[in-house]
Amino acid sequence: MNKLLLSLAAFPLLAACEAGTPPAGGATPAGAAPAADYKAEAGKAGAPGHFVLRAPGVNVVEVLIADDNVTGPDVSVTRYTTAADHALRGTAFGRPVDVAIADHKANGILGTGPLELNTERREGKIHISGLVGGTTTDFDVNMKLLKGKIGVCVYDLNWNGKAYEGTRGCGRSAEPVTVSVPTTLGKWSDAELGACLGMLMGNSSSDTFSGQTARRPSSEPIDQAGAHMRPAPSN
Repeated sequence: MNKLLLSLAAFPLLAACEAGTPPAGGATPAGAAPAADYKAEAGKAGAPGHFVLRAPGVNVVEVLIADDNVTGPDVSVTRYTTAADHALRGTAFGRPVDVAIADHKANGILGTGPLELNTERREGKIHISGLVGGTTTDFDVNMKLLKGKIGVCVYDLNWNGKAYEGTRGCGRSAEPVTVSVPTTLGKWSDAELGACLGMLMGNSSSDTFSGQTARRPSSEPIDQAGAHMRPAPSN
């Protein structure tokens, strides 16, 4: 039932990031497929997609999410979905990830601190609250917005027709940021989604959980999810 609810209520948010679907109430762009077609695409086993978080300068987080794996230069996490083992497990930015998923909750370790998240649907949004890496977290997400505190960072992002765009503050002055989310996350439960976003967005790109500098973004688009991205101006 939880998978069905995600497909019906949360998937348009995730599909939009790759396909350019407008927020609820907006017109569908010419050539874009209806939401029902996006759901069918997300259901195809192994359909890949990139998560891209781009901030000024060289600060970027870019990972491929496909076949229950989240992989990138500094991320290698696997999603386990058996009855005996429902979890996200691996390493991210040089630190361990070991998070158990049960119903609407995610509990475990991210880096050196706990990741403990509760999720609920309210007022047309997925509300996610708890701890990411031991830091208080409280944010909302739907196909119009992604707003609130994730780990040490505060996001104020709105859907611009291609991606989430706005500002992020991670213990310093706010900076512009753009986030693209792949349709492959449409197959994940709310708790899995919250844990994944916490893992990828819970700290500044340049020192996420390890003090390492994020890699410099490539000049070429990676796929439809990242093709619309433009290099952010250097500081």
